[in-house]
Amino acid sequence: MPTISVAMATFNGARFIDEQLDSLARQTLPPDELVVSDDGSTDDTLAIVQAFAARAAFPVRVVHNERRLGFADNFLGAFARCSGDVIALCDQDDVWLPHKLERLNAAFADPAVAGVVHAATVVDASLHPLPGRRLGPTDDARYSPLARDPFDIDFGFSTAIRRTVLTLIDPARRPGDLFPEYNVMAHDQWTRFLADAFGFTVAIAEPLALYRQHGSNVVGAPAAGAAAIEALRNSAAAGADRYDWLRRIAADRSRVLAQAGPFADAVLEGRRLKAARRYARLAANLHRRAALYRSQALHERMAGVARQVVMGGYTGRITGGLGLKALAKDTAFAVGLIGSASAPLRSPVDAAE
Repeated sequence: MPTISVAMATFNGARFIDEQLDSLARQTLPPDELVVSDDGSTDDTLAIVQAFAARAAFPVRVVHNERRLGFADNFLGAFARCSGDVIALCDQDDVWLPHKLERLNAAFADPAVAGVVHAATVVDASLHPLPGRRLGPTDDARYSPLARDPFDIDFGFSTAIRRTVLTLIDPARRPGDLFPEYNVMAHDQWTRFLADAFGFTVAIAEPLALYRQHGSNVVGAPAAGAAAIEALRNSAAAGADRYDWLRRIAADRSRVLAQAGPFADAVLEGRRLKAARRYARLAANLHRRAALYRSQALHERMAGVARQVVMGGYTGRITGGLGLKALAKDTAFAVGLIGSASAPLRSPVDAAE
């Protein structure tokens, strides 16, 4: 049975952290340790955590950062201090269902599994479910390495990763983030990126946490129906600038993977090389797509689509292609049925379409 560390990053979380800590204490399978990394809270967060540590039935390690790191590096610092076989990411303002760690532990009993993501119920500040609001997988699934969409995201609180996978690449070298306002990849994108490249991922459709919306979330849940609307908006607005941005992200990921090896383990080395090639191919396809959306003449645009078809650019996104939806949109653009925009990248949702 793998051991489980819970990694919690805190910053001025006194308002809700008691309920999250209590939900950890109620787990049917208690964690082997809780590591709390505090990013300079000025409220009662640390006092609440320390009081919990005194009464908890499992070890609680508390680290107070000497300088502000920001939420991503604060989480990464917590990861580095964890000793369990599995690290479950934990926000300070949510509530876990009592059997969450038990379900995670069962999934990680398979040593080939590198990551797990589960669904969550979206609730208000008082933990009342918001109608029609849920996040995460809708079906139970087991994904092979590189079988998930390279530009999709998981909410960190709903994920766990095998600790050895985090040691494969130095986080200081992590690539750019899908959101332009962040310089480097956030902690939750980083864990998904590594788990997807180096192992299998298990998706659990059962909600195992309450995702609290209280108006101060760093990243909140989209409103009911908003995710689909945002996806359509992004797809329609995407143009050359958008595809150039995603090309840079894909090329950066390929570079990080290419420079990480070689690994002594033959299986991991094979997966590293395959992942690097996938992102390099994706970058090349996005480069051609950006050029297509800068073309003015009809014959140039049609030739651009034909070139992508011949070069296999519209194969599945999990292999580094753009997918059939992209072919449909690019063809419509080429013949003038839709125009091109240069909207900045606001969200990675369906950004490659």
